[in-house]
Amino acid sequence: MKENAKEFWKRIDELKNGNSMHWLSEQCGMSKYTLQTTKNRGSIPKLDIVEKLAAMFDVSVGWLMAGEEEYHEQEAGSSYKQQLRSTGVPFYNITATAHLSEILDNDSSLPDYYVDYHPFNECTAYIPVYGDSMLPQYSSGDVIAIKQLNNMTLILWGEAYVVVTTEQANSLCTLKLVFPGTTADEVILHLQ
Repeated sequence: MKENAKEFWKRIDELKNGNSMHWLSEQCGMSKYTLQTTKNRGSIPKLDIVEKLAAMFDVSVGWLMAGEEEYHEQEAGSSYKQQLRSTGVPFYNITATAHLSEILDNDSSLPDYYVDYHPFNECTAYIPVYGDSMLPQYSSGDVIAIKQLNNMTLILWGEAYVVVTTEQANSLCTLKLVFPGTTADEVILHLQ
């Protein structure tokens, strides 16, 4: 681990191009003392700080952590989010209704972090559950994996879904059991 940390800090020193640790700490939101202590102990900062540093320097987390992948985002020909996609599925700590549809439709939204859990790596994102209307199946604080569906024929009626609607339907974003409506364009939402 110490050798990995040594290489990590060597890459950081190269990227900060002569700027001070104080400058670096201001950029990544970590105190200068904590950052310097982390470096002196031969440790690597927490993942959220590493992600901030990678984004700040326009490099991939893989390159920053282990010298893997392409150096710069433009040289790699893909976005920062796409580079991280190989290390997991994005987690968005969202609470506002409108944000979920914007995030799912917009590749430029940076997640809070990534989750690499092989059985669910094909999902679109992870989000937290807020509220207890779906107890006992889902509790407030649970994290759920979601996959965006645009084809109503894929819905398994009676199962739980995160439903996101447009402004025409009050910009709803909710986790509920879904049942067929009276027409093909309607669904009925039920609590647990």
